Amino acid sequence: MSETKNRKIESELRVFNTEWTNKYLCTVSKDKILCLMCRKMLAIPKEYNLQQHFETKHPNPAKLNPNEKVIKAASLAKNLSGEQQIFKKVSTENDTVTKVSFQISKEIAAAGKCFTEGEFLKKYMLIAVSELCPEKRGIFENVSLSRMTVQRRIADISTNLSDQLKQRVNEFCFYSLAMDESTDLKDTAQLLIFFRGIDKNFEITEELAGMCSMTGRTAGKEISSKVIKCMNDKSGLDFTNLVAICTDGAPAMCGKKSWSSYSS
Repeated sequence: MSETKNRKIESELRVFNTEWTNKYLCTVSKDKILCLMCRKMLAIPKEYNLQQHFETKHPNPAKLNPNEKVIKAASLAKNLSGEQQIFKKVSTENDTVTKVSFQISKEIAAAGKCFTEGEFLKKYMLIAVSELCPEKRGIFENVSLSRMTVQRRIADISTNLSDQLKQRVNEFCFYSLAMDESTDLKDTAQLLIFFRGIDKNFEITEELAGMCSMTGRTAGKEISSKVIKCMNDKSGLDFTNLVAICTDGAPAMCGKKSWSSYSS
């Protein structure tokens, strides 16, 4: 008795009957029954429920003869298909426009240009489109390249690249470090840290782990501290699988005394 009460619709294997389209002006959309008249979703594919909805909510179409219902159903189904194609086209265009915005923002960042360059590029891009293919101008106008948008795009790209890098780092079997410390235009020492790792498939990854500003002393102890902090915070690497360290040979960058803090 309890099994009968707890019976689910899925266990009854109810399916939509194609004859119901012409009888009750409904169809299947996204695995659910859709009324072609009011576009309401009917959850249970049962003829009684469809008939009750059709006769209650749409009494006038319910009085049509079978031939008129067939014509009406075909017309409504055609309208629904047209609307779905429009939404699909708009969705595809929006995805493409967003992709273009990301690609241009990436090039702006790679060239070291300011974020306002996006508005400059869009201005002349619209001029070219107006002359070459004016019917496409509306699509190009939707490409968002404002200063704030370019900033967000570059931040999203940076976050995505960092996540990909951390995923690759977790697959390393062994890795090595290369470091170089030099002074920038403001006489601030900058420490560049590179790593090269190999995974179990013998795929090699070489990337910049980070750039650390040495605002205080640049002795071996401070350099060691910066390296350890950078590897733990940014890359998620520990020193278990570290097999080699390459430096420029400066006294502060090599020697067991300078690296005593790391050796301990």
